[in-house]
Amino acid sequence: MSKRSGSDAGGDFDAARASSQSRRPLLAGVEGVAAELIRELDWSNTALGPTSQWSRSLTSLVATMLHSRHPMFLWWGPELVQFYNDAYLPSFGAGKHPSAMGQRGRECWPEIWSIIAPQIEDVMLRAKASWNEDALVPIQRNGRIEEVYWTYGYSPAFDDDDTVGGTLVVCTETTARVLSARRADLVRRINEGLAACAEPSEVIPAAEAVLLEAGIDVPFFAVRPLDGSAVPARRNEQVVGVAPARVCGPWPEPVSEAFEITCRAPAAWLVFGLSPRLPFDATYREFLKQIVEQIEHASARIQAFRVRAVAEAERRNLIMQAPVATALVTGPRHVYELTNPHYQEMIGGREVLGKPYVEAFPEVAGTELERIMDRVYQQGEPFFAEEYLVRLDRRGRGAEDVYFRFNLKPVRDPDGHVFGVMAVALDVTAQVTARLVVEKSAAEREKLLAELEAASRAKDEFLATVSHELRTPLTSILGWARLLNESNEPSRVKKGIAVIERNARAQAQLIEDILDVSRIVSGKVRLNMTKLEPAAVIRAAVETVRPLADAKQQELHVVSEGSLPVITADEDRLQQVVWNLLSNAVKFTPPGGRIEVQARAADDSLTIDVRDDGPGISAAFLPHVFDRFRQDDNSTTKQHAGLGLGLSIVRHLTELHGGAVTVASPGLGQGACFSVVLPLRPVTPTSVLLHGEAVEHAPSSPEASRALLAGARLLVVDDQHDARELIVTVLEDAGARVTQAHTVRAALAALAEHPTHLVISDIGMPDEDGYSFIARLRSSTPPISELPAIAVTAFARAEDRARALDAGFNEHISKPIDPRALVEVAARLVAARLGARTS
Repeated sequence: MSKRSGSDAGGDFDAARASSQSRRPLLAGVEGVAAELIRELDWSNTALGPTSQWSRSLTSLVATMLHSRHPMFLWWGPELVQFYNDAYLPSFGAGKHPSAMGQRGRECWPEIWSIIAPQIEDVMLRAKASWNEDALVPIQRNGRIEEVYWTYGYSPAFDDDDTVGGTLVVCTETTARVLSARRADLVRRINEGLAACAEPSEVIPAAEAVLLEAGIDVPFFAVRPLDGSAVPARRNEQVVGVAPARVCGPWPEPVSEAFEITCRAPAAWLVFGLSPRLPFDATYREFLKQIVEQIEHASARIQAFRVRAVAEAERRNLIMQAPVATALVTGPRHVYELTNPHYQEMIGGREVLGKPYVEAFPEVAGTELERIMDRVYQQGEPFFAEEYLVRLDRRGRGAEDVYFRFNLKPVRDPDGHVFGVMAVALDVTAQVTARLVVEKSAAEREKLLAELEAASRAKDEFLATVSHELRTPLTSILGWARLLNESNEPSRVKKGIAVIERNARAQAQLIEDILDVSRIVSGKVRLNMTKLEPAAVIRAAVETVRPLADAKQQELHVVSEGSLPVITADEDRLQQVVWNLLSNAVKFTPPGGRIEVQARAADDSLTIDVRDDGPGISAAFLPHVFDRFRQDDNSTTKQHAGLGLGLSIVRHLTELHGGAVTVASPGLGQGACFSVVLPLRPVTPTSVLLHGEAVEHAPSSPEASRALLAGARLLVVDDQHDARELIVTVLEDAGARVTQAHTVRAALAALAEHPTHLVISDIGMPDEDGYSFIARLRSSTPPISELPAIAVTAFARAEDRARALDAGFNEHISKPIDPRALVEVAARLVAARLGARTS
């Protein structure tokens, strides 16, 4: 390509050459077959000259290409001298590499030059790039011209003077994918042709008719008889020469080899001509064997159809003579094909033949019995029921409870495929009814005992949760208060006040919820009923909760269905209802989720829907959503804080307005919708309003211990950011070097990376709790398994302390923490740890 001329250009060339000589050796540190070949090649014998004279652009392009793991190729200069990387080597096959390195393009690729030369010329002369997908570019490799497909692009590669210096090729060989798709299509068309065969003699001609159109993969197809009359037990196959070689198919090269394989039905040798431009590899062999298997399956299907006709006649006779109620249904819709007289009597003479099961018995549609029938048919596993209840209308007087003992057995064809289900049934209604009368009284007694036990457990769980939820914000409030009494540093004061205010508000809301429940239960809530616009109440509730939704990047939408009627309600309490539902949705909906509020009016009621796309509600918990003190997850690994009171308050306030609240959830992972229905007519509440009292806590202000933990390395694990920051600050003020983690997984990773003298961990955390963490700590190898550990938790009952110590913690400190006490306990354990290691 053209270079800059004149004395200035010559000076630039000399300067560039001097600069290149001062650089490190060409491709220094680059490993690989191609890099080693470039270093060893005497480039002075090529048009590019010695590597010391190469331009910076060429050197940089070659280095970049060799570092790439994608197949790349470069032609450089007017003579198109070649470079390539290790990723390109498999595309060469055998024959061109390594002589292709440094070779002129026309000399290396004479068989495809007419295809690629115009594209190279577009790049070199006009800087015009090109792109080709699954293009046929047959190349000489492995001793033949091979049918090869590529997805590749030719791009201009610029020299130091910004002229086109070469053509860069980024390519991927797609031969395997193209052949796979083409052969799969051929197999599909053969299968379609064989499906229409009704006689064994039609199978081979049907396959041959399709293969005649597939000369690129099967140049010719023939059938020859087996030697002898017996079909071999094992399939025989061999590659044989074709004498004389003949030209057939799309290529000019003659076909010289064929693949012979035995077929069991019909019994014969099937002969497939092999493409002269493809290696006969494992995929080629499996493709031809698949065609043989299709031919065999078609023959077997025809034979099985004949056998099935005989078997079905025998089965029909067996069913009709059976001494118990028996029926046969077929197909995925379970169509009644046969019923015996006993079965007809059992179902009250209902006409069922020719009808699908759920059409013959609409009363069982959508029940578990329908799903059982589906499983037997789809999975081929029998089903047995000793006393199965079915709601059935046998006498035309409406559905009644009927109990059956029955077997459902899959019925298979000669190939082993399930095509129907046989049902054998016995009516045991009289026996079951007599036993149920005796069991009913015992069941009622057990139910009452279970309800009492559940109520007791719910009380204990609620008290434990109240303790945890109240102590958690207190930890941050009291701890930061003590720190602020000791320091007036502006940044610390600002941070501490923000934490205290945020946690105080959270605690105030918890207390207010508890007081609201107390007022509701004692009947001391009075509604201040006024006429109001429900849209304004909804907007106020939405704007109150919007900052919480924005913090989680949630979409919060209000959907309007036209104007809403004026209603009579307590404005504050109605806003509290909507706010509670919205807060609940924000809490349980993941970041980025959507929450929707919609109000609509009917003739005599107003409905407010709050819908989210959060985790949904389990079917087991759905009936208990509005119960006081009930939460779907009361474990120490629960994902969301709270007392389980908000929705109970919503229900009671709605009922005081004369309305009702319901919830619907399709299931876990599918969101939930809460609906508040209020009457348009006024209601007259009779209860009395009782205001709660604010409670203030005055924290003490002891002097923090200083330098007790100098040089100690501590790990603090707590999912609650404010509590964790407080503990870290207290420990760092005492001289410790602290590593933080918010999950058990992060804590274990930190222990593997940082030397640690002491672990301080919360108990209640999502995913894995503190008990799981200490168990994994103690089961690891020393020195990690011997680390002392402190449980710092809002679970503060005596049994909580005993459980923590039994689990493997050395100490248990309740939240809210006393900073001085925490430092002293930590210092004692660290000192004991260091003393044990030096003794």
